Amino acid sequence: MKRLLTVLLMAAGWQAASQNVKPGFKAAVQMNTFTGYETVYDKFSGTKPGWLAGPTIEFSLSGTFAIQSGLLFSTQGGDLGPYVINIYAMQLPAVAVYRRQRFFIGAGPVLSYGLHGRFEGGDDWNESRDLYEDGSALPMKRLDVQAQVTMGFDLSEKFQLGSFYNKSLLNTSNHTDDPAFKTRLDSYGISLNYIF
Repeated sequence: MKRLLTVLLMAAGWQAASQNVKPGFKAAVQMNTFTGYETVYDKFSGTKPGWLAGPTIEFSLSGTFAIQSGLLFSTQGGDLGPYVINIYAMQLPAVAVYRRQRFFIGAGPVLSYGLHGRFEGGDDWNESRDLYEDGSALPMKRLDVQAQVTMGFDLSEKFQLGSFYNKSLLNTSNHTDDPAFKTRLDSYGISLNYIF
């Protein structure tokens, strides 16, 4: 009898937990801004469109609060005139959202890990063009921590339309011979999330 009661309680707990977890899939278009500088007066910046996509999950904490997360593949970078920077990264957000009727607003951290990065253009570079390789002409760190703000609304029970802005919090430059040199990558975009 005790075993049966334990199994029933576990099944009830699993059912309650599964109602608070909503898996989904997100796709978004975004505009990225890549910025590098040594001083406030000596900086360069360029924008480049990109996209992100991947599985998501939402943990409902109450009727009004939830945590949105996922594992998203993202294309980033910037067009700096003669040079174009292309970065492919995986992102892991942990965004706390507040819901009011069909609308939501939220904020939280995003971990971004660069899988591959290169810059193209120009013929005057003898060093490596791989951003994450030793001896690169523009060495960068793979890990970035960003702050995200987001807002949107539920189109239906299955679809959410949202907008977001990601601000880099770390210096992603890996210039060991010039520690004053800094690089940052920010982005904003519009997303569509499908809830299974």
